[in-house]
Amino acid sequence: MKVVINQELLAGTLSAVNKAVSTRSVNPLLTHVKFVAEPDNLTVTGTDGEFTIRRNVAISGAEPGRTLIPAKLLSELTSRLPKKDITLELRDNQLNVSVGRSSYDLTVMWDDTYPDLPDYNEHRLVVLPCGMLKRSLLQTSFSAVKDSATGAVHYTNSVFFSFKDNRLDIVATDGHRLALKRNDGLSANDIERDLLLPVRVAEELERMLPDDEEATVEVFHYSNQVFFKFGNQLLVSSLLDVKFPPYERVIPKDISSKVHVGREELMDALGRVLLVCKQKDQNPVGYLETQGEIVNLTSDGGDYGKGHEELEAEINGEDIKIAINPRYLIDVLKVLGGEQITLNWTSEVSPVMITSPRDPAFTYIVMPIRMD
Repeated sequence: MKVVINQELLAGTLSAVNKAVSTRSVNPLLTHVKFVAEPDNLTVTGTDGEFTIRRNVAISGAEPGRTLIPAKLLSELTSRLPKKDITLELRDNQLNVSVGRSSYDLTVMWDDTYPDLPDYNEHRLVVLPCGMLKRSLLQTSFSAVKDSATGAVHYTNSVFFSFKDNRLDIVATDGHRLALKRNDGLSANDIERDLLLPVRVAEELERMLPDDEEATVEVFHYSNQVFFKFGNQLLVSSLLDVKFPPYERVIPKDISSKVHVGREELMDALGRVLLVCKQKDQNPVGYLETQGEIVNLTSDGGDYGKGHEELEAEINGEDIKIAINPRYLIDVLKVLGGEQITLNWTSEVSPVMITSPRDPAFTYIVMPIRMD
């Protein structure tokens, strides 16, 4: 195998596929990236056995071959080499990496037992606009639990894809809040499938997808794996074998009050309120109360002090008074567009629903904190 490739192109490729490479695996193969060279193409793959990223790079004049290269070492070395063409040449059990007067020999492994992907091409579910899927993941994945304290797999560590008829619902929850983005008008009308992705995979997919309505992503489902193919990249993940709860049941139906308030004004005020209440050891608690056309935000940081904010709002219905974690509201306001949002309220012990006139397909539910 012999490949000549631009340093910046190689560094970017390694940075992408290394997101799936295991850093502490008992299987040394999984700490390597797989290189497969053909005369006009280089395929680079990283995997931890459950999560795989593959990228194809167009090259010319390569000598065919394949090998496994230490992922971290090659990536760090490449990032420090001059921004010129790098030559990668396989010699027995070593890969020579050279550019100009710099030359390094890295010990490699053979790929005989490296995990292979199944033939998934006949199992396509749907083709989606990349921009639509990227926004949907951005607006939902933050609501999932990123790290499990017990290490056990749970639906709160996931992002749920529910295909039904011509609609795709993407949902995530940590048990205290839930984000739902509904996408209608899919190209296929006969899909009925539920897929549960690990949240770390969903977040990486969101980062990798281009923010482009013209670009598309093909979604495949085969056995216990889901495949996302777009551009020159492929992301593959094993699915979680746990049941996602019936999320429609937590959406409030009987709304007694709607509070229309400026998104940025509310986000800024909540950020200041959070500064005080997060000083306490327990989870932060903020209080939201309406009086006439005013929204009052207060926080109590005990010995650290108190905070109070007043915002003008349009209020339809009963006055409200709830206790809530300010961070949960700030998180959703960051991913919503538009100048205004609506707080939909039923009672002080019922979930609060946040919606946006600009994005009616998005729903966010927050459980209030019980007030003594």
